[in-house]
Amino acid sequence: MCKPGQPWDSGYFEWLAHAKVIIVLLSENYFKSNACKREFKQACNCVPDPRVLDKSVIPIVVSELSFKYPNADPNCPADLKAELNQRNCFPDPSQGHLMCDFDNNMAAVVGLVQSVLGHGP
Repeated sequence: MCKPGQPWDSGYFEWLAHAKVIIVLLSENYFKSNACKREFKQACNCVPDPRVLDKSVIPIVVSELSFKYPNADPNCPADLKAELNQRNCFPDPSQGHLMCDFDNNMAAVVGLVQSVLGHGP
């Protein structure tokens, strides 16, 4: 991790490259943040093919959105919308968000993570 006073992003993105599962917590304001946009872009660069089984980016919708789907966020750049279109969000935003049924949704997230980790070396 980074030391106090040092840039956080270099250490964070270095560790991100080694992750088997990258969980991105999407909220109403996620794509308003330049740091969050960089995070999502780097996560997708680390897992360029969402069909691989041993590594995954899991976008999780944590709270209610004012738009139907995260890729409809007016603050989400076109290249990141294309990445979102390739990766299913959890839960399906038309069915609600993580906090709607936290216990059951978290159990499902754990299952998603375990399924990815089960395919690793």
